[in-house]
Amino acid sequence: MSCVRANAAAGPRYVCKVWTQAPPDAETGVKDTIMMEANVRSFSVPGEVAMDDGTVLCVPPRMLHGASMEMPLHVRIDKLGAGTTNRSAIAAQTKK
Repeated sequence: MSCVRANAAAGPRYVCKVWTQAPPDAETGVKDTIMMEANVRSFSVPGEVAMDDGTVLCVPPRMLHGASMEMPLHVRIDKLGAGTTNRSAIAAQTKK
């Protein structure tokens, strides 16, 4: 994920979380979860975006759902607060 806009400020302005859950375990009902969290990179020119330089969410086949082998993804994008540049600070903001 990237933020592309004219006059983009240097450094991250957003943080992105992407996660998926496995189908419920037949015995316990528990759903295993895999999550990736990363700062969203900012660019002022679309050509600056490097598509091969991103973060990847690797999901094992057991996380796929049913015969169709679908994988529902959940995406959350949060704006970083003034002066906030790391995920631990965002965690503190979201607990309020």
